[in-house]
Amino acid sequence: MFTSEVLDRAKRYTLDALYTIRADALRHGNHHLVADCDLHIEARYYLIANGLLA
Repeated sequence: MFTSEVLDRAKRYTLDALYTIRADALRHGNHHLVADCDLHIEARYYLIANGLLA
């Protein structure tokens, strides 16, 4: 489902930070970074839902 690299990054950044980075990327038209943030946000929710992250 997610690579170990994506899961590691998802653990490193808080949802607050990911959403902030995503908003900034969206404002500047960096759609690749927006998609990357979406992936990491989804991975973070996956980790939380499965009890792997508080």
